[in-house]
Amino acid sequence: MGVENGVKTNPEQQIEVDWGSVSGSLNGYYEASVRVLAQDGHGLLAALSSAIAEVDGNIAAVETISKAENEHGFIEFLFALDVKDLAHLKLIIQHLQRVANIREVVRV
Repeated sequence: MGVENGVKTNPEQQIEVDWGSVSGSLNGYYEASVRVLAQDGHGLLAALSSAIAEVDGNIAAVETISKAENEHGFIEFLFALDVKDLAHLKLIIQHLQRVANIREVVRV
């Protein structure tokens, strides 16, 4: 018996289900957080933003934290991103890893 037949033959067993919104965020996008650790340099934030935009990602928010490590200036970015799905998030992470002087990119 298929689902359609089950509904026809047993209407008393039907329950109301709320699947929620199809999207986790605005316009069918989900929010995901990514942490990027990189050696600080001129134009770094612009390069990261471009890498995200190249694959149709959207930055909902960004936080920066400067760090001093091994006498080199490092900076940490916490991005709140709007992504289509998990594959889209992985693609964004791959593009971020290609930016010069990136030490680490992880989903948080």
